[in-house]
Amino acid sequence: MGRPGYKLEDLPSNWKDKMLEMMSEGASISELCAEFNIPKSAHRRFVSQDEEYADYYEMGKTLSEAWWSKEGRLNLSNRNFNNRMWAINMFNRFNWKFSETPKGKPEKEDPKPKSSASKKTLPSESELMDKYSTGKEEKTH
Repeated sequence: MGRPGYKLEDLPSNWKDKMLEMMSEGASISELCAEFNIPKSAHRRFVSQDEEYADYYEMGKTLSEAWWSKEGRLNLSNRNFNNRMWAINMFNRFNWKFSETPKGKPEKEDPKPKSSASKKTLPSESELMDKYSTGKEEKTH
């Protein structure tokens, strides 16, 4: 027989404050679950089934991303800062994507399908990491 399901009532009484406090310091889902002594599956279930938990978690994600963004911004000129690790963390943790189109400007769809011969070959992830993590962008126009 499996372990009984986790309930929101099983969380510490101060879970809302603790969640926002931890995530405002850049905490991950794993850290949050460890603090609350719940598995990630319970966390995902709470997010999908409890509106209040989901709202607090959404705010927490914003706080966490803001913390990590600030770390990057404040350390731009710090030679000891591991900017590659920071960038990888941001891509993985916050689903950052490389895009050729600036945010807010949707890419226009071409009604005519392009042949595979005319498709542009995109750079590899490692080439992009090298290009953007050093702060030296190549200008192509």
